[in-house]
Amino acid sequence: QLFYNKQFTPLSPDEAGIYATALEMVRLAPSASNGQPWILILDEDTVHFYHNGKTDYSKYKQLDMGIAFSHLELTLNHQNIHGKWIREDPCYTSSKTGYVASWTRITPSDS
Repeated sequence: QLFYNKQFTPLSPDEAGIYATALEMVRLAPSASNGQPWILILDEDTVHFYHNGKTDYSKYKQLDMGIAFSHLELTLNHQNIHGKWIREDPCYTSSKTGYVASWTRITPSDS
């Protein structure tokens, strides 16, 4: 399981709403040994990225995470959904995960 809501319950496609396609593109993103070292938590209009802690957070895992970031942002931009990257840990982490970064939606009123 890669995607969760803020209660850390697996996220359904219906719950994902406008983010469903972008999350699917993250799921399809390539990673070293097809390991997909990420866990994403959708909290309203913010997507929090965590590494899954299954292996060390090596330079390859960092590269994998960057590819996942890109897949999310490019897909959302293509859908005319814009946001920005922030590093504000919402503290959903457990001993098995580590916070990396978050993408949060920007609406015209935020500009």
